[in-house]
Amino acid sequence: MMKKKFFICLFIFLSFPLSILFASDQFEPDNSIDQASLIHLTNINGVNEFQDDTIQIHDFTNSNDVDWVRFYVTESVRYKIEADPEPSSQCDPGIEIFDSDGQPLHEDNIKPSGEIESIEWTASSTGLRFAKIYQCTNSNCNPQYGPQNAYALILSKTEASAAFGYITGKISPCIDSVNAANTRIITQHNQLIYGEASLLEECYFFMTNEAGKFQLNVQVVGFIPYSCEINVPEIGIVDNNVVIQKKPELRDVIHLMRYLGFEKNK
Repeated sequence: MMKKKFFICLFIFLSFPLSILFASDQFEPDNSIDQASLIHLTNINGVNEFQDDTIQIHDFTNSNDVDWVRFYVTESVRYKIEADPEPSSQCDPGIEIFDSDGQPLHEDNIKPSGEIESIEWTASSTGLRFAKIYQCTNSNCNPQYGPQNAYALILSKTEASAAFGYITGKISPCIDSVNAANTRIITQHNQLIYGEASLLEECYFFMTNEAGKFQLNVQVVGFIPYSCEINVPEIGIVDNNVVIQKKPELRDVIHLMRYLGFEKNK
């Protein structure tokens, strides 16, 4: 009986694809542009106070595994995105940059396994961009897979004017409906989006942003949109807590209208 159970378990184990059996990185699933995870700027000119929130660690489970990220850029600013293999890692990544419509903009020249891959470019307009990081599989590559062959993904500004600021805060009330699926936090100026925040545990949020005055907009499904002006410092932090109010339900609106009508006719 024990031998029969063993073979049943072995059969089930072997029936699963390797990508499921072995742990994937924390950003999965991110194999398509629609699943792109949000990446923030890293300060390469000084101490990075928020390294855990800006530098992402990825790996490739197999040859079909790709990693997509999304980020916002500002017109005429020069950026760099790099895939830096961890020590002893032999992954062989390549990078492509896409515009907000998913059209390709830039692609790097792939270097040998274990070496840093990067793309530098100047943003032609302000707005959303995507990056696709994939494992090189052509005849000149020697790709290695799994978490022992991970890489660090880093987005940065490259010029002397590479300063930017951080925006942090907490949304209250912190309830179950305040989650990544229902919540969007962005900064805007002249109707252009300059940044997007990550929603962290306990309803805290974090983002990097150009220095200057912007409108901070918070939308949570079922709640009245929140908006305020913020002044983002260079290489500094602005903390802005957000209090949201639930949208009135239809029956409450009807009750209020009836009450106001009654008061008017008194």
